[in-house]
Amino acid sequence: MNQIDEIAHIIQLSIAPVFLLTGVGTLLNVLSGRLARIIDRARALEQRLETQGAPHPAFQPQSSTSCAFWKGEES
Repeated sequence: MNQIDEIAHIIQLSIAPVFLLTGVGTLLNVLSGRLARIIDRARALEQRLETQGAPHPAFQPQSSTSCAFWKGEES
């Protein structure tokens, strides 16, 4: 291999981890956004249940599934 090929190979090896880290970072960002939307939706549903009451007497949220964890409160 000539010198230009060696330099091109070194550049390829040094740039490859950047693309990997960018992909992992992007994936974490997307998953974080989706988790935030899930938590927002759970909070909205909990607020709706508190203001309107349970739609059916058989439906009673258990204390272990309360959204206190999502609100940052300690149990």
